[in-house]
Amino acid sequence: MGQYYSKLYPQSIFRRSRNDDSGDRVELKTTLPDISSKSAAVLFYILSQTQDMCDVVFVAILPESHIDKQAHCLSVVSKALGVAETKKLKPGKGSKTAETLWIKLQSNILNTIKLEILKRYTDVILEFFAQKLNYLVKQYARHLPHHIANSEGDDLSTIAQLELLETFKSWNPQKNTAIWPLAYSRINGAMKDHIRYISKSDPGRFYDWVTDAAYVFMSYNTTTMEDEIETDVQLTEAMEILTPREKRIVVAYVKDDQTFQHISKQIKISESQISRIYKKSIEKIQKHLDKKSKATGC
Repeated sequence: MGQYYSKLYPQSIFRRSRNDDSGDRVELKTTLPDISSKSAAVLFYILSQTQDMCDVVFVAILPESHIDKQAHCLSVVSKALGVAETKKLKPGKGSKTAETLWIKLQSNILNTIKLEILKRYTDVILEFFAQKLNYLVKQYARHLPHHIANSEGDDLSTIAQLELLETFKSWNPQKNTAIWPLAYSRINGAMKDHIRYISKSDPGRFYDWVTDAAYVFMSYNTTTMEDEIETDVQLTEAMEILTPREKRIVVAYVKDDQTFQHISKQIKISESQISRIYKKSIEKIQKHLDKKSKATGC
């Protein structure tokens, strides 16, 4: 899985700074004890419950053509529990001992099933959910300024894929046998986090969005990390030259991802006026930053 994440999104999840490359990814605990000494009835109960769990997971995450491919997962779980595949187990009622043991093991058994599915069928999962993921990304991008949607579209698609896989790892089929409602909520949240985060952590890109002219800020990106000027302070200073109304419109459009139409309803002036005020505000910010750049000799 590590190679998959690295290949798919080498700059780490949501471009956040990490002390390691694991990000917020869930680590699946799959350690299982040897239960071969248990009675045949107990073993039968555990493996029956495992079979039922496999049924739920495969139906939720894979297309129908793969639902009959559960044998491998069952085999992996059986071996991890020390139960030979050829061992003849007799059906028996679920005793308190068997039920107690299942409660203890079910989380790690579920994780083992999930891990095997991710190892073998990651591409199948992403293809199976591709239509839903694409629709979700497009719906979210519709509410972004067009230049942000264009520049971040690929990253948002990748984030949607990664978050689907992370949702699968965290998903508890006992709470909801359907995974998409949870994935839908988490993917939307992840895309919003991405847009909000890079507007703070990557000022060069934020300035591109505001001015739609990257050259204004190229000089700031040529310094070393030690010599880099605090760009958050620069942005704050640039914004201070705007009137309260201008600032409100720029923040609403760029940071809060609102459309001119939505802003016009809030401020109660026409959409065309909002557009003119926004463009005028951007010109003021450009002139201020150009002047500051020349004054500092950058």
